[in-house]
Formats: sequence, structure tokens, C-alpha cells
Amino acid sequence: MSWNVILLGTIFKMGILGGIEKRKRITAWTYEKNTIISLFQNLEC
Repeated sequence: MSWNVILLGTIFKMGILGGIEKRKRITAWTYEKNTIISLFQNLEC
């Protein structure tokens, strides 16, 4: 294995892991936002 292949593999893996982390964070933020919105809707009733 040449260094270029190893380097590309590492960058590729980091990119995938970074994408998963980003998606988790967006999902968590969306969930929190929806919870806050529903709390406010309950207060208005």
C-alpha cells in the first residue's frame, strides 16, 4: 500500500465519521427545537 492510498482512506473515513456526527447534531437540534415549540404551544392553551 502506498502512502497516498492510506492517506485517501483516512480522509475518506474521517469524512464519513464527520458526516455522521454532523447529522446527529442536526437531529438533536431539530428534536430540541420541536420540544421547545411544543412547550410554548402548551403554554398558550
